[in-house]
Amino acid sequence: MTGLESDVKRMVNNAKTYNNSKSDIYLDAERIRKMTSNYMVKHNPAYKDKNYAAFPTPLPSEREAEEEEEEEQEEEEASAKTEKRSTRGGTTPHESLKTSRLTERMLDPDEDGYDPDFTGKTFQQAQRQLMNEMIKHKDDR
Repeated sequence: MTGLESDVKRMVNNAKTYNNSKSDIYLDAERIRKMTSNYMVKHNPAYKDKNYAAFPTPLPSEREAEEEEEEEQEEEEASAKTEKRSTRGGTTPHESLKTSRLTERMLDPDEDGYDPDFTGKTFQQAQRQLMNEMIKHKDDR
């Protein structure tokens, strides 16, 4: 509930920051803020702690944003190299499919040799790993 509340607060803050105070988006964001606040006070267990204060999901720092841009650029360059190789007779589409399936198996938490570390993995491999972990996650409640 706390994560959801933080995300809603971030969306509301963004809507109010980037839109005119008389716009429909701004006014809708204020309605959402009020509804969320009223709902969370009653239903979010975090409010049982008197010191709890809701906060918007933090924005990534400029440094994190730059790192993400660099990663995306590296992926695009790697993708361009792969495309060149396949047009020159390097990796065939069939071989790429094999690699993709192998990667999926490597990232499956149920398979032997599963490595929870992201070091050395591409952005896409890390994303797939995170998705696998979320799909297979069992809530303790």
